[in-house]
Amino acid sequence: NYSVDKYLKLKKVFLVVLATDVSKNTFKKFATMCERNKVPYIVYSTKELLAKAIGREMVGVIGITDEGLANVLLDAAKEENYGGE
Repeated sequence: NYSVDKYLKLKKVFLVVLATDVSKNTFKKFATMCERNKVPYIVYSTKELLAKAIGREMVGVIGITDEGLANVLLDAAKEENYGGE
């Protein structure tokens, strides 16, 4: 989460993915940060499945720093209605 915070503030994140099972505080913190920084976010899957997708253990927040990938994921999320903003 610290790295996502840092990169959001540096304007290097194009999309944030929040797991469905993050705490309310984590959700609120990142949703607010995304809105302030005009970065879209989506709510998708569980911490366990997000972690498996990127080869890590228990990940609740992912910051996408590749603009092309962010756009593809955002378009797919809009089609599936996972958007947070």
